[in-house]
Amino acid sequence: VYRDILNQDARHLKARCRLVRLYARMGEAKKAATQAKKLEKLAPDDPRALAALSAAYLSMDRPGEAIEHQKKLVALQPDDISALVTLGEIYDRLKRYAEAIDAYLAAAKQVSDDPALLRAIGKAYENNADPNTAKVYFDRAVKLEAATSEPQPENQ
Repeated sequence: VYRDILNQDARHLKARCRLVRLYARMGEAKKAATQAKKLEKLAPDDPRALAALSAAYLSMDRPGEAIEHQKKLVALQPDDISALVTLGEIYDRLKRYAEAIDAYLAAAKQVSDDPALLRAIGKAYENNADPNTAKVYFDRAVKLEAATSEPQPENQ
């Protein structure tokens, strides 16, 4: 379907983004790379394109290029929590924990009450050999989860 759309309009950004991601998920690295290059030329500074490229390069096991595109996305949209968290996840995957922490903390400045984010920060600190700071974040996540969980009815 996406190829049909692109045959009619080679500049159709949404179809090109989806085709890049699809090829990458299918393990078609060569096709994904070809489409990624076309996407980079078509929309070098479009947030959707940058997110698609980052995801595709990561799934093609090309983390350097994934980071490059994710950093461009963060530079274009510094308040995009999802972009910051994804950048942290990429760094985490590469065992670059200090950089992961920086990305996660930047996201936490905007949303400090997300238990999943707090656990990710804790895990990055733990992996970076800072168990005391890790515990602080893990504890905060647990407290937030406890505060937001609904009380369970008693069995009678």
